[in-house]
Amino acid sequence: ADTNQEYNLKISLNDNTFGMAREVIRVKIIITDVNDNPPAFRENPLQIAVAEDSSLGSPVYTIAAQDIDNGSNGSVRYSLQEQFPTNFFRIDSLSGELFLTQKLSYETSPKVFLTVRATDSPFQESGRRTSDVAVIVSVEDVNDHTPQFVSTNKKQIQRSIDVGVAFHRLLAVDADSDSAGEIQYRIAAGDSEGTFQLDPSTGLLAVSERPRKNTYRLDIKATDGGSPQRSSSQLLQVTVSDQLTGPPKFTNSVYRAEVPENSADRKSVV
Repeated sequence: ADTNQEYNLKISLNDNTFGMAREVIRVKIIITDVNDNPPAFRENPLQIAVAEDSSLGSPVYTIAAQDIDNGSNGSVRYSLQEQFPTNFFRIDSLSGELFLTQKLSYETSPKVFLTVRATDSPFQESGRRTSDVAVIVSVEDVNDHTPQFVSTNKKQIQRSIDVGVAFHRLLAVDADSDSAGEIQYRIAAGDSEGTFQLDPSTGLLAVSERPRKNTYRLDIKATDGGSPQRSSSQLLQVTVSDQLTGPPKFTNSVYRAEVPENSADRKSVV
């Protein structure tokens, strides 16, 4: 393309002997643009971020390429080529707007890779020029998962249990990332006497004094750090035993018996 599309010239014919103009003609030169420039992207690859809770059909980004040619030579159309891991987007061929067609998930696909092609001269097939840009979509995590308890909801302890020594660990898992997946624990109910102490970060549970009851039902709440926060509860039953429990034990270490050789079958010997 040329910034000056038209030149107007005056050409005079001079007599070599007398140096006078014999004839003056006017010449107009019109510059015809040829398609010698492909569409150009400002950066390649292009990195964008899209929240995983974006609505289907919503525009999430506008991709733009520039072509300095004139007229249709500089008119750009857009198309999507490859998408990985699957087809999450479509593109408006005129505006370059990217639209979401499939629900995003940070947990399964934290990044989406696609290639956008820009093509000029939409009204003329021959001489078209194209450019591709790689687009890296970072899926932004939102707090869309609730903590789920995976630890047991029953525990047996001895009345003589050591104070301050953890005997159980509450454990809940949350698939969200960063603070949205970090869990805090607390005893919401069931410990009005303050018999138990729970570490809010690790979920380690201990007694702060010797238990007096035979059974406790502790309402344990796990809350994540997202905004808004999500929480779940577990009813933990703690049974207190007065004596040690363990595998069966024999009353004697050695048992002796005498058996006559003519004893009948199936006769008791002890």
